[in-house]
Amino acid sequence: MLVWLAEAESSLNPNARSPVGAKGLFQFMPDTAKAMGLSTFLPDDRTDPEKSARAAARYLLQLHGRFGN
Repeated sequence: MLVWLAEAESSLNPNARSPVGAKGLFQFMPDTAKAMGLSTFLPDDRTDPEKSARAAARYLLQLHGRFGN
């Protein structure tokens, strides 16, 4: 499932950037990235495929717990 999320968010480009500040495969905004334990300074963990995928999985688990879906 995560691979399809990354495809939709960034076309599987780990260096993808949005005009509003989201970055990486999963297009984490800086505050969300920090909340998920990612560094947003050099090196920016949002561009690391393994670290960002693990953070995305944690975030999805958190959202599932919050919304139940």
